[in-house]
Amino acid sequence: MTNLLKTLNRVNYKNNIGLTLLLFLAGCLQTQAQFKNKAMLQVPDSAGFYSIDISPAISGFVKTDLSDIRILDEQQRQVPFIIRNAAAPKIDNRFDTLSVLQNKVDDSGKSIIVVQNKGVGKLNGLTLVIKNADVMRSASLMGSDDEKNWYSIIENIYFSNASSTEKDDYLQQINFPLSGYHFYKLIINNGKNSPLNITSVIRSVTEETKAMDPYVSNPELRFSQKDSTDGYSYIVIGNPSGYHIEKIDFDVKGPMFFKRELTIEAGFSNYSHTVKADSNHSFIIPVFNDKKWTIKIYNGDNPPLTVTAVKTFQSRKQLIASLDAGKKYALYMNDSAAKAPSYELQNFKDSIPQVVKNIAVGSIEKNVTETTKKVEASKKWLWITLVIVLAVLAFFTVRLVKDVQKKN
Repeated sequence: MTNLLKTLNRVNYKNNIGLTLLLFLAGCLQTQAQFKNKAMLQVPDSAGFYSIDISPAISGFVKTDLSDIRILDEQQRQVPFIIRNAAAPKIDNRFDTLSVLQNKVDDSGKSIIVVQNKGVGKLNGLTLVIKNADVMRSASLMGSDDEKNWYSIIENIYFSNASSTEKDDYLQQINFPLSGYHFYKLIINNGKNSPLNITSVIRSVTEETKAMDPYVSNPELRFSQKDSTDGYSYIVIGNPSGYHIEKIDFDVKGPMFFKRELTIEAGFSNYSHTVKADSNHSFIIPVFNDKKWTIKIYNGDNPPLTVTAVKTFQSRKQLIASLDAGKKYALYMNDSAAKAPSYELQNFKDSIPQVVKNIAVGSIEKNVTETTKKVEASKKWLWITLVIVLAVLAFFTVRLVKDVQKKN
């Protein structure tokens, strides 16, 4: 009995040593994590802020929270960035200076100002920049396309007493019906008084930035449907590339009237929805990137619906970063150990223009460096060592077990 215990203790001792070595080697393999993929960026032609689209292809190489993506320069230094969703429509008011072709006083003492409206833009107002003067004047406005034939637009325009206490000029706004003339003539009645000193004529331009679709379509995913005897239809969707999914659309065929409950089983959770004959079959859920997920439709005693198409979408996201002209940059991604970076640029995101130039992303490839080669070589030897350790453990375990059996 004593010999048996000693033999078992020797087995446990050697197994513990082997297990400790195995855990150590496994830890070494895990600590070699790094960014496994990269994609070169288009070389910026000027310094400034640029947007980098997170395409579905890129999303397949990063976590759903984008914590494992970086922008690095040629010296492998991180470039700070913010993550922004698709731009919402933005109203931008600006002023353009019109070309003044004529600004004179005729023999009758009237001021005649002729301006050109280049392009085909229509106007419903002009703004005069006038040197400070506390006087009143009346005026009329005409329009022309050839500077020969003039047509009335508005008469009896009155300039009220106006001036600025902060600058030596002020703005006089003239509003009129929307007009598309190429030339405008303003006639100001001065009477026997001296003319106003009009230094320039400007127009207010209102521009609206077109809103982008907040979602971008993923490539087509394959799916299969199984109508079970338990009253459910199971639609299994494959997502082998790991695209991010936040919106799901699907088309169904069924009876003229139907209303069914369904469950989307994805992202470690279940999401319940209702699908009806007279509604759009579109659902927004928290982002996930499962390689396989399921839509379960409850049919009850009704004939099953037939799903004819499944489309998936992800939010349109961009990285916004300040890049230097002529420098090379690259996106690095796919590191299971990476955590979200903390850049102080986030505190100044409201100061970054809403619309910035987009920069193209090259093809995604493996991030092969000298360090990577050494890591891969180390992994190779570590795996060989693991196999040897397992073989030795198995050999001694079998041998000791046989010894125990003989002594028993």
